Amino acid sequence: MTDLQLSQILDGHRLQGKWLNSFVYTSGLLGEQSCEQLVALLPQLHDFQLVNIHGPGQKAVYQRILEQCLNNAPQLRKIKLSNVNLNDVVIVEQLCKIIEQKDLVSTLDLSWARLSA
Repeated sequence: MTDLQLSQILDGHRLQGKWLNSFVYTSGLLGEQSCEQLVALLPQLHDFQLVNIHGPGQKAVYQRILEQCLNNAPQLRKIKLSNVNLNDVVIVEQLCKIIEQKDLVSTLDLSWARLSA
């Protein structure tokens, strides 16, 4: 799925006024367009999973998503970022803050993620 396609699906969902508890996205592109839609969706999610995601500008996309997870996702209980490139100091710092500050997050899965600090 392309960034535009995911963005259109998430926008359509938002326009219908539907509520989601869980979002799982696997083996697709995630770029600026879909990132903005996803950031708007995060405050209502309990379960957020990205697996095997690729595309240009991933560092900025993950920084934006993790910032939202930290500051405006009060319901979030599970975060899975599997087989994604998180190789950025800012991203690692954000993950550490989420672990320290988000009491409700009970599951953090970073399997196969590429990390550095």
